[in-house]
Amino acid sequence: MPGDTRPPLVTSGLRLGTNILAQRGLGPAEMHTCADLVDTVVRGLGGRGGRDGLDPALAVRVRAAVRELCDRFPVPQYPAAR
Repeated sequence: MPGDTRPPLVTSGLRLGTNILAQRGLGPAEMHTCADLVDTVVRGLGGRGGRDGLDPALAVRVRAAVRELCDRFPVPQYPAAR
């Protein structure tokens, strides 16, 4: 993280990768969807560092959207959990 003075073993930022998304077959449109979901959660925390938690209704909506993406793009060669 640019400008982060904390050591790597101290959690101080959000690090994201797209390798598993590509392995699952998600394309550019789905990458935007994932970014929007992360943004929704971060904004839902209201800059409070999550101390007050996420609104339960928002959490349900985001969880449903993530589930839908995961169902559409399962991990290759991984047995379905359902």
